[in-house]
Amino acid sequence: MKFDENNTEYNLSKLDEETYENKIYAIDCNIDRSLMIFGGIKNILWIKHSQTEDITSFEKYSDSVIFCKFVDKNTFLVAILNGEIYKYTLNRDIIEDKSFYNLNNDISFIEISSSDTEILIGTITGAIHVLSIDLLTEHVYLGHKDEIVSIQKYDDRLYSLSDSYFIIFNASTYKSLMHKQINQGYSMSVLGNRSICLCDASGIQIFRDNTTLFNIRDTGRTESIALSDNLTIVGTDQNIFFIFYNTTFSYFTVNVGVNKLSIISDYLIASSTNSEILVFSLSDIQSYKVYKTDVDIIYDFVVFGNEVLIAGDSGISSIEIDF
Repeated sequence: MKFDENNTEYNLSKLDEETYENKIYAIDCNIDRSLMIFGGIKNILWIKHSQTEDITSFEKYSDSVIFCKFVDKNTFLVAILNGEIYKYTLNRDIIEDKSFYNLNNDISFIEISSSDTEILIGTITGAIHVLSIDLLTEHVYLGHKDEIVSIQKYDDRLYSLSDSYFIIFNASTYKSLMHKQINQGYSMSVLGNRSICLCDASGIQIFRDNTTLFNIRDTGRTESIALSDNLTIVGTDQNIFFIFYNTTFSYFTVNVGVNKLSIISDYLIASSTNSEILVFSLSDIQSYKVYKTDVDIIYDFVVFGNEVLIAGDSGISSIEIDF
């Protein structure tokens, strides 16, 4: 559905699968599953209508689509690698509203905040941008010198990780509260009570202030972290680490490489480096179900009920899973 500034209706002609089957980086679906959006290396956002099953092009951009996410039934965000952010609101097949913001910098990390009111964006040069969900307000945090790999906002603190540093900012004053040098940052997550799970080339460490509480050395490249009660789950390109905390730390390892983790109710959903979807019950993590996909490398997935929508190297796919 190519957008024309002078014509807010998009082209509803059905496209051949070969047009979009190539390196899809992002995928999402609205709450009633009537619309699915996805995009990737071909610089196009595609939309699928559940009633007709038609897949049509929505807009052509100047760079790869790396992020797309619905914020309500008819409104969604799209981010382009070169720093362009778009917000669209649809009314049937008409674009009712379109907003645009340009960071003028390549994006290395983007995520909607846990409050669903802000967009957390990191760039390859180390600048952090926090945009309001309507794209009207921006806050910029400086201090990093290289690519941002992870950002999280928690209790008026902005936690950030780059290739070389972990920095905590006061979100209101922009002041740096902690500046910690690390060895090739991969991922991090706030565990609560100001405890941090930080993963770099040295391994996994959990610390509070400047005190290390727990660490595992030489774990591989961390791709994703998920949290559930007293359980921290770290997915690397070699293993999944289930880290428990009651009065002391302990952990259990599953020998499978993953690139994304998502907790749905009492289950962990993971995409493996072998193009599989794995389903773990958090009450029995020593066994899990494996579902094959046909997209080769999995870049993104979303779960709706028992359906998993998958974006990957060979296009899009969906599978039904059992809980």
